[in-house]
Amino acid sequence: METVSNDLMGTNSNDILSPYFTFLVKDLGFRVISETVADIFDNMVVILKSDDLYLEIIRDRGDFLVKIGQSLDANGSAPLTIVRALVLRIDSVVDATIADQAEFLKTHYAAVKDLFSDQNVRTSMQRLTNLQQERFTRTFPEWACANEIRMTHEDAQNAAVRDLANRAWECKNWEIARKLYEEARHALSAKELRRLNFLEKKNMT
Repeated sequence: METVSNDLMGTNSNDILSPYFTFLVKDLGFRVISETVADIFDNMVVILKSDDLYLEIIRDRGDFLVKIGQSLDANGSAPLTIVRALVLRIDSVVDATIADQAEFLKTHYAAVKDLFSDQNVRTSMQRLTNLQQERFTRTFPEWACANEIRMTHEDAQNAAVRDLANRAWECKNWEIARKLYEEARHALSAKELRRLNFLEKKNMT
């Protein structure tokens, strides 16, 4: 995120949109649908929506983060800096100022809209997620290493729990199998999820 000067400080959506993002409303049909102002640090979140995209501008203690996408959940949006890197085919680690991001959106809006179209959004989100991971790994190598170790440890734990659950299933110990499958629910295979679904229904009868 970028720390900016007082020309982007204020207490309403007009303040946070000026001077860089007013074109969204004037030229591209965006409208403000949500505006949240915190009591401290001049923090603020403004959400805009057009017929095609959502855009969220977050101001946190003077730092700015802009996200854009088909929706604002993790599966449908990405930081505008990452979107810019993908469209322009530039290094994901290179920072972009608020002015840079706004100018990019103004001049490449059609390309951004196409990225998040129904037919492209799934592939685009995978590419954007990969770029975000690359940026994180290169910017914070120590954290990335620690996160990789944690994920490997979690994978090993999940594999052990799944193995025990499958053994309980084969022994027809339904209650233990159900509890173990539930413990590793997010890591189950399709076959194991079907087993869990069966056991949950069985437990309700």
